[in-house]
Amino acid sequence: ALAERSLEAAVARLLAAAAADPRDAVAQYELGRAQEAGGDPAAAIAALQEAVRLEPAAPTARKDLALARKAAGDVAGARAELDAALRTYPGFA
Repeated sequence: ALAERSLEAAVARLLAAAAADPRDAVAQYELGRAQEAGGDPAAAIAALQEAVRLEPAAPTARKDLALARKAAGDVAGARAELDAALRTYPGFA
């Protein structure tokens, strides 16, 4: 229960940070990760897509977006994100 409340508080803080600076790719990325951890893959996908849009060369954001897409049942979308990460950073694994 405590972990749940802590995660909810983290999501709330990250939502506020993302709203305060919509161009902050790190806030969007961390928000997406927190939403994924909280079991909300749809919200995680939206935040991670925004992080990737803001910072397209960030392979870790693409990897986490791929994981969120897979969790939501979008295997083709997950594969596309991983392929994009590998095109940007061929050694990324």
